[in-house]
Amino acid sequence: MDLGWCILRRAAPNRFEIAAGGHTKILDLTPEHEQSPPYPVTTDLTPSTLVKFGVEVLGGSTGFSATQASSGMALCHNGNYLLVDAIPFLNAHLRARGIARNQVHALFLSHIHDDHCNLLSLLQYNRRIQVLTTPVIWKMMLRKLSLLMDRPEDSLQEYFVFIPLTPGLEVNFFGLRITPFYSSHSIPTIGAYFETTHSGKDCRLIFTSDTQALSDLKRLQRTGIISQERYLQIAELYRQPAQLLLADGGEGQIHGDPADATNSPAERIVFLHLDNLSEKFQTHFCTASSGKRFTLLRGETDYNLTRTIEFLLEYFPGMPPVWISSLLASQRVMSFNAGDIIIREGTRSEGHVYMILTGYAQVIHHDGERKQFLAQMEAGELIGEMAVILSQGQRNASVVALSPVTVTAFAEGAFQEFIRHQGYETKLKVLWQNRELLQSFPYLRALQQPVLRELATLVTVETISTVGGPRALTDFGPVGSLLLPLGEGLEIRRAGKLEIIEPNAAPLLCAPDVRLETECQFQCLLLRAEHAAQLRQRIPAFRFFWEETLGLPLPQ
Repeated sequence: MDLGWCILRRAAPNRFEIAAGGHTKILDLTPEHEQSPPYPVTTDLTPSTLVKFGVEVLGGSTGFSATQASSGMALCHNGNYLLVDAIPFLNAHLRARGIARNQVHALFLSHIHDDHCNLLSLLQYNRRIQVLTTPVIWKMMLRKLSLLMDRPEDSLQEYFVFIPLTPGLEVNFFGLRITPFYSSHSIPTIGAYFETTHSGKDCRLIFTSDTQALSDLKRLQRTGIISQERYLQIAELYRQPAQLLLADGGEGQIHGDPADATNSPAERIVFLHLDNLSEKFQTHFCTASSGKRFTLLRGETDYNLTRTIEFLLEYFPGMPPVWISSLLASQRVMSFNAGDIIIREGTRSEGHVYMILTGYAQVIHHDGERKQFLAQMEAGELIGEMAVILSQGQRNASVVALSPVTVTAFAEGAFQEFIRHQGYETKLKVLWQNRELLQSFPYLRALQQPVLRELATLVTVETISTVGGPRALTDFGPVGSLLLPLGEGLEIRRAGKLEIIEPNAAPLLCAPDVRLETECQFQCLLLRAEHAAQLRQRIPAFRFFWEETLGLPLPQ
């Protein structure tokens, strides 16, 4: 872009080149840390209980509030979480509730207004999120992402699994029955009936989504702007029995009126999109706000047990059922408050290896002078296994609950027996070694531990020699492979220009026109092209890392 006094060029994601007066400057706008909300977010102290059917409120305010979170929820069904809209600062609110990203499987998207459709964070999860919405809203969502990221819509589809909804038609989503309907808003918008059955008893949640007050809708119906059918459909929401009615109470031209729910037969009525409820309604209704929790069906299933099995199979693919049974026979579930010490550095292993079931934890080491942050762990990760497998006898770091945390504690003996019998000991040692090396690169620390774990299992430590003269990068790995140099003092020639590779610099993409000039022998981590392709296909977070963080092209 020529601005007259200077030329502005986008060099890479978040990097811009400014040329003026014969000088060139690179402006790097890459954030060092995830942006925090402009309002305080209070972290729960104690873990929530995984339930058959319930709601964790992430926020309940308007999209214009500077002091409260926008309206959105995490609906818990059979111990898994389905987001009802994705609010700004989503990760911060999930962390405050003790819900790990690895626990989120799906998103019900009502519409694409910014206070409901914050999807960039979902692109960086380690699993493809299933998106339940109508084809029209899905197309609008992709278009919005495309404009935001300067990416083709077709490529962005690869980050999600689209499950189309048709208003009026029920979809059975793993036992959760979802019947969407059109609301009345400024853009295409849907709400839904969410229903499940337990012990022969039906349980219903009605989510109106953003919709206008009935008085406004009646006027629109009289003038022919909306049909009588649409008016009656929305009016019926306030006449249906339900265990919980989550309704738009935001008032104004395109939002609801709490008065519409005055005669609702719902057991509990909670209003969204509202900062403060008028005094005249405070004896009948309440508002949704961050941290509120509504349990509709507790159920008798031990969802901690099912999560343990799920995460064991993710961590050890193909794990024989007999070994799952052996570990479960010795396990017990433990809960920790936010800030609690789960593992204390310098203490004995105490006979346990832990798997995180819910929430987040930090691995911290203190060298006697200062505290060093080593890693952030979340649901699905093992902690404390290193001391047990290596027979060190004591912990070499502390693990502190960053949010409310629930863990499964496995007996040390049973875990050791499983690891040795199945031949995992060597594999885990290589994984730890490679993961430690990967975590030395600052730009990799933002990746979730499950992604780093996958990456650590695929990279290899290679010794590369350029003694004797420059060599093309493709001498060391196929085209499309990544080289992560360990050390410093390397020089490469790319597009005819000589570049010095700084310590912990971005990986080098193996290409025929890039060669190493330094005459030396050095070590690097190598991710081969075929493994990089597998990761991009399976893990959205790695694809995002490849395209956005590194700014690398996708191979044809």
